[in-house]
Amino acid sequence: MSTTDLIARRVEDFQPLPIVAMRLLKLMGNENHDARELIQIVSLDAALTLRVMSVANSTAYARMSRVTTMAQAVSLLGEQVVVGIAIGASSPTIYKNELQGYEADVGALWAHSLRTAIAAKEISRRCKTRISADEAFTAGILHDIGKAVINEFLAARLDDIETDLKMNPNRDFATVEREILGTDHTEVGEAMAKKWNIPARLCSAIRFHHKPGEANLEDQPFVYAIHLGDFLSMALGEGTGIDTLVHRLDDNYVKYFDLTHASIESIIAQIQSEFADANSLIS
Repeated sequence: MSTTDLIARRVEDFQPLPIVAMRLLKLMGNENHDARELIQIVSLDAALTLRVMSVANSTAYARMSRVTTMAQAVSLLGEQVVVGIAIGASSPTIYKNELQGYEADVGALWAHSLRTAIAAKEISRRCKTRISADEAFTAGILHDIGKAVINEFLAARLDDIETDLKMNPNRDFATVEREILGTDHTEVGEAMAKKWNIPARLCSAIRFHHKPGEANLEDQPFVYAIHLGDFLSMALGEGTGIDTLVHRLDDNYVKYFDLTHASIESIIAQIQSEFADANSLIS
């Protein structure tokens, strides 16, 4: 059996997202859903309710008064941020394991995904067309889920990877993955997302976050927001090991975003402030 076949089998066998997270993602896929449904789903999970209320009352989000109801928390955080909290807090098999194939420590994938989510949320607000900041946050949380599957296959080929990177220093890491394994973490992540019936726009962000120009034209502004958030997270030193910044920045983002030095500095400040608080509460 080929490596790609083994990876495909692992995708089929991989533990799905928790039921609560799946119900929330399915709900978000319905544009006509009622916010009360989301509140009801979250409220039935005591641990998740505590997480959401804690984040809503953290210094990163706190306003003049304390948040005391789930309706207030959802209104303050946004629905997709609540979904992101549900995914991150209840999926240790994806986010909390060591990534030996990337030479990344325990929790590195979660830290990178959370920074990317916060960055994508802030960047989306600078888009020339309207895209959902909350949805960008959730896409940031999900964008690298494929690494949880192909990690073990890369671990067995670390010598080959290091040799390839030395001989081809300008090659992006996803290309290295494809040459060694026959696939890469974006393709595997998309397969996982489709298997779990995750909404199509989020699947597109997972698949094309390193090559946003290849996404459907209507999805490109959204996917570029995740692309930029991912790159900014890595630039701030929060990557996933040996692939950190071994990816190309697509300069065509300027078609969709007006980003000045001042706005980037503002985004970085928001990332640093929100990450420190949210990471301690959501993890």
